[in-house]
Parts: sequence; C-alpha cells; structure tokens
Amino acid sequence: MSSNPPKSSQELTFTRFDRICGKYPDNTAVVYLGERFSYTRLLDLSERFAAGLKAMGLKKGDRILVYIANCPQWVITWLGAQMIGVVVVPVSYIYTSFEIRYMIKDSGAETIVCLDTNFGYVQEAMAATGLKRIIVTNLVDMLPPWKRWLGVLFDRIPHGKVVGNKHVASFKSMLKHEPRKQRADIDPLKDLSYLLYTGGTTGFPKGVPGNHLGMTSYVNDVTDDVAGKHLKEGDDVYVAINPLFHIMALGFFMSIGLNKGNTTILMPQPQVDAILECVQRYKARWFLGVPALYRMVLENDRLHRYDLQSISYCYCGGDVLPGEVYKRWKEHFGVPIYQVYGSTEVGHVCYSRIGADPKPGTIGRPLDSRQCLIVDPVTLDPVAPGESGELLVTSPYTVKQYWNKPDETEKMCVEIDGTVYCRMGDYVTQDEDGDFTYVERSVDIIKHKGYRISASEVEAALQDHSTVIGACVVGVADARVGERIKAIVVLKEDARGVGGAELIQWCKERLASYKVPSYIEFRDMLPKSKVGKLLRREVRDEEHRRIAKHKGIQDEMDILTAIQDRRSCRRFLDEPLNDENMQTILRAGAWAPSPLNAQPWQFIVVTDKVIREKIVNEVKRCRKWAIETSEWKWLEKYSIDFLETVPVFVIVVGDPKKTGVDMFMEDGYMGYQHSCAAAVQNMLLAAHSLELGSLWFTLFDKAELAKILSVTPGKKPLALVCFGKPDGDPVPAGRKSLEKIVTWMR
Repeated sequence: MSSNPPKSSQELTFTRFDRICGKYPDNTAVVYLGERFSYTRLLDLSERFAAGLKAMGLKKGDRILVYIANCPQWVITWLGAQMIGVVVVPVSYIYTSFEIRYMIKDSGAETIVCLDTNFGYVQEAMAATGLKRIIVTNLVDMLPPWKRWLGVLFDRIPHGKVVGNKHVASFKSMLKHEPRKQRADIDPLKDLSYLLYTGGTTGFPKGVPGNHLGMTSYVNDVTDDVAGKHLKEGDDVYVAINPLFHIMALGFFMSIGLNKGNTTILMPQPQVDAILECVQRYKARWFLGVPALYRMVLENDRLHRYDLQSISYCYCGGDVLPGEVYKRWKEHFGVPIYQVYGSTEVGHVCYSRIGADPKPGTIGRPLDSRQCLIVDPVTLDPVAPGESGELLVTSPYTVKQYWNKPDETEKMCVEIDGTVYCRMGDYVTQDEDGDFTYVERSVDIIKHKGYRISASEVEAALQDHSTVIGACVVGVADARVGERIKAIVVLKEDARGVGGAELIQWCKERLASYKVPSYIEFRDMLPKSKVGKLLRREVRDEEHRRIAKHKGIQDEMDILTAIQDRRSCRRFLDEPLNDENMQTILRAGAWAPSPLNAQPWQFIVVTDKVIREKIVNEVKRCRKWAIETSEWKWLEKYSIDFLETVPVFVIVVGDPKKTGVDMFMEDGYMGYQHSCAAAVQNMLLAAHSLELGSLWFTLFDKAELAKILSVTPGKKPLALVCFGKPDGDPVPAGRKSLEKIVTWMR
C-alpha cells in the first residue's frame, strides 16, 4: 500500500460525477427499462431532489433510509443526499418491517424513501420509531406516461396501497423544486457518506459508517489502476445487476459508470433473459455478478439465441467462483471471469488484474489504498509465506468502528504496531505473486447467493419463537448458491404442533427471503462449551462428515458434471433398463438428505406395460382438465405423447403429514412437495451420469394414481419420474426444472 494520500485527497463521492457532467453532458448515464437518462438530466434531477430534502428540513449529518430496488430513483437519492451532506442508509428492499424497524431506530433516520409495495411495512415501523417523513415511489415513476400505461394495461407493474397524510410525500413531488447548485461544506475524511448494515454476532445487524474518502479511495483505485486503459471513457457500457445497497455493486457502478462518463444499464431484477437482451441491445462490455448469476446465465436454455460478443470484462464477487463455472464461461465466451473481494467494513480490498487469466481459487491482489496482513487468529502473529491465516485489512482513509456498537467494534478491530486493522473473519494464503487464495470463512458467516448472512441473526429470529429454546444455524455447501442455510432447533419439552413449516414462516415474517433457512432439523440438544458457548463449528463439521459419508454415491453420479450438463428427455426408446442402472438411480434417490425424524421415501418402480398405460391415461386426463378448467393454457404447447414409450416410471411415495420438518424454501416457493425434491434431483443426476434420459412432473391426481399403484393407506404419490434410453439427443433443460417442484397439486 502506498503511504502517499490518494490522487485527489479532497474528492467527495460525487466530485468526479460533477466533473463528468460538464465533460459529457449529453452522454447516457443510466438506461432503465429502455428509458435513457443523460448526465445533464441525472444531475438536474439529483439537484432537484437535494433541494426537496432541504425544504423538508434535512441538514448535513441527518440520515435517510433508502428502501428501494435498483432504479433511477435510487441513484437520484444517493447523489442528491450526498450533495447536501445527508448520510444515506441503503437497505434491501426485500427486508421485512421487523428488520427495517431495527435499522431505523439504530441509525436514527427520520426520513425514508420506499417503494409503494413496501409502504405497509414502513407504516408498521413508523409507530415504533422516530421516523417522521416517508417519500414514496414506484418502480416506473421515472418512465414516460405511455410506458406506464402499457404496464398498467398488461398488469406488469407491481404496486401497493399508499395512505396519504402530512408525513407522506411522493418522489415526483420532490423533483418539482428548483435545482440546488450549492454543495454542502463536507470534510471527506471526517464526514460520513453512508451507513451500511451487515450481519452481527449478537443477532442484530451492525451499522458500518463510511466516510467520503474511504469510498473514493477504493473507487478511484478501481477506475484508475484496475480498469485503467481497458475502460473507454465516455464510450463504454456496464450492466448493473447486483443491488446497489451492496458495497460491491455500488463501488463498481461509481468506478466503471458514473465516474467515467459511461452508460450503466440498471436492472431492477436479476432476470437472466432480460440481462442477456440488454447486453445484446446495448453492447455491454462490463459485467459484474455473483457466482450464482454466472451459473444462471450458463444454464439458460436460450443462451445461444443472444449475440453476446460485446462482453469483454467480467468480475465476480460475493463468494469464490467455482472452477467449473469459470471453465465453462471461458469456453463459451472466450473471456475470463476476474475476482473482486471486499467487505462492508473496509470496502473493496482485492481485484484480479486484467491481462492474465486469474489463477484458480485466487481473489486478486490488494488495491493500492488497502494494506493487508495474514495472521494467526489467536496470537495475531504473521504467518509464514504460503501458510493460511486470518486476513486483516486497514486503510488510513476508512472509519474503523461500528455504529453505536463498541463491543462489536472491539471484536473487529485489532492494533498491530500502532496501526488499527479490521478482522475479516476470512482465512487466506498469499502466493509469490501477491495473489490471495481464499481458504475458508469464519463459521458465523454464511455465503448464500453472494450475500453474507450472519448465523447469529437467523438464530436470534428463531429463538424469538415461544417454543424454541435453542438454535444453531450453519451453511451447507451447495455448488449452485455457495451455501444453503440449515437450522438445527431445540424445542421446549411441552411444545406441540410446531414443525419446520411454522418456523420457516416465522422467519419469513422477520427476515429477508435470502436469510430464511432452507432446512429445519430438530434435536434434543446442541453442542456447547463448558462456559455455555454454542459450538457452531462442531455442528458444521458434523454436516460435512454426513455428506462425506455418502461420497461414494456422489462420485458414482459425477454430481458436479451432472448438475451442469443434465438434459431433459422428451423422446424415449421403449427398451427395458438393466437392473444395475436402476439400482444406481434408486440408491441416489435414497441418499437424499432429510432430517433425523423424517420418513424414508418409498420408490415404486413401474415397468409393467398395462400399469404404465394407466398412468399415461391418468396424466393425459389431468392435462386436459388443467387446460380446460384452469389457467394452465400454456400446457397446450407441450405434447405428452412421448409418455407412451417411457419404459420405466418411478413414483416417489410418502406421507405428506410427516414432512413438516423437512421443509425446503427458495425464492418464495414452499410446500411439502419440496420434501422429495432432493430425492428426485439425485435420481435425475444419476440417470444423466448413466447417459439415460429422464423427465419428471407432478401433473396427476394423487388419489387416482394411488389407486392405480395400490399405495399403502396414509401415503400418497408425490412425484412421477420417467427414465429410459433417449431417442436422439435430449434437449437442454433449465435449472428451475431441477430446483423447484410445482406447488400446485390436485
């Protein structure tokens, strides 16, 4: 790290933006849902919003909570607030009222900008906090009237009910003020720019204050040193997918977009086809995502339809990129994926340098404004070169404390040779070239889809339930999303009628969706130390051992390859399968993880032609019923005549009443059908490894199918899986067909 101050030590977060607006006034700064915002227009709207905040009575140092998704209003709020010295508190728009109530109280924010869809949550929080002003907007407020009317006509615009009163103002009314040209007198080192929240070990999120200089130091490093000559000032395009409330996304947006006069395509939601369409349409060259996003792009069924040759520079953050994703991306696009590493506490820390393919597992080299040490986590002594240790990071430009949490600050900060460092909780090594390689993280932090989730926060939410006396939350490795959240729960002895479904719903009401456990397991006790401290690492190691116990079956299925390359078969050869292949498939299904007190799945294998014919007729009857009496008209596009040549049906059978503790949830989908999802998926993957075709669905009447199969009373068919030799090349199948079971079932 350089001992010299940054190139422009007096720069504020908006200094370069102001300069760029004068240099490239007519350039497009932001494209949102097809609408272009030039630098002149964005500056004007930001200054108008700043004037609106001043008229409301906000002054330098006040906090404003930003509770909206990626949209021009987010950018306008950020810039306008910065110009008058107001501290921005960005939070996820999917937070619940429980979460934002805490953040409003803790930050001391009296003003909030929210979507109308979240207005109900804000109203709930207002009565219990010091909130005084609500600024409400809609995702399409900044679009022209004809686009808004089209959205209304086709019912494509999410909207919520807003109750007007003296505390509520519309975002558009804030833009009617005259632009405020005057900037606040701001000290870039002493005055705060933002307050971001991250997970806390006490069960509550911690506010991380960031000053102007702390942010501009790493933003300018990325602009000048990392992107450097590769960035075409005033003539480049970046597609912004990650939420701007995240430090990685915000920093990259400023570095590549606003600070260099370039165009940023702002995506309100990470919908893959929309992303690819924007890359094709606007010839985007810069791309930032988490590992899960890169995987989603590669597994999109329609990837081959888009012209994506413009993609030149791809960065990945939030978690370490799996090697197989990197390899497939490089083979398909011909460009590498570089890595970025950082944290809310210290900003961006490491970047892979452009020009050479990053070494596998590395997270890049430190930026010029960040100094790093690798130490023994107990003694804090530096480790020998090449050895693993905890990463410590410092910078003379950052604020080294948490907001109103001295105990948490003491845990995070350590002083070494007169310099205060922040503990990252991540373990790394450093090679002879200076590149860091990620080893593992602190057991308290779970990485899910690029989000850093505090296990303690989820445990605290669970333990607020009246029947829960103990909870331990750990991350279970998953190649698709990094880690899934698993909760081990201890209930009171007299607890009755409480299952996984109820606890998951409890968490949904109190936590953002990405923090909600995917799995709930019940136990009689949790491992603790002699002083009563929860031994979370012991539980995590136990989960690793449980998975390793079945490694033979995983190897047999070549599971990583199968997950990526599985194909859905719609043409089968009516030829029998040998017993060895069927046993491999059934063993894979039986291996599917489930809680200790859950039922074992039953698998009914049907090869008899008469019974197969009855099953096919039942499925056809249900398909016809669904088309005629429901809104499933899309089924008309898909013929199911191929079922007549399927040689083997495997029906997963279970007792729906006993699956409550085996709940699975993702992206809002939840139900007992998910209980057999792992079993079904494992069988599909096993079939793929044997080069067999497979397909599964749930479009049948459970009662009728139970009669056909003479299912044991009390149990019902939950899923129907087809296996056989494919007739020709199977067609690509999207990930959703593997990950989610249709939640509707007759």
